[in-house]
Amino acid sequence: MTNTLFALEAGASRVHGTAMGCGERAGNAAMELILLNLKLLDLLPGTDAHKLLLYCKVAAAALHIKIRRNYPLVGRDAFRTATGVHAAALVKALRKGDRWLADRVYSGVPAGMFGREQGD
Repeated sequence: MTNTLFALEAGASRVHGTAMGCGERAGNAAMELILLNLKLLDLLPGTDAHKLLLYCKVAAAALHIKIRRNYPLVGRDAFRTATGVHAAALVKALRKGDRWLADRVYSGVPAGMFGREQGD
């Protein structure tokens, strides 16, 4: 991913990626992770990133692979918080009615930005 950002900063007009990192041995990054990082860096203003989950599900079905539980952004456990300080902070923010804060407590990726919810 770092090379992708360097390429963009250097003025690249095109960046190559693969669906969930499959099918490429040349070091191309997973397209969904490129898009996730570009969105988090606010380099895709106005772009709706909610369909990345669907993109990964379609790619996984076409490639006959399973999405790992812990796969970033789209894995079943990507935003799971079950115990400890993380869960307590999430619950506290939700009780205050602050969904924005709950979506960002101890998470580098706001789940709502990508059509997910913290804790799901």
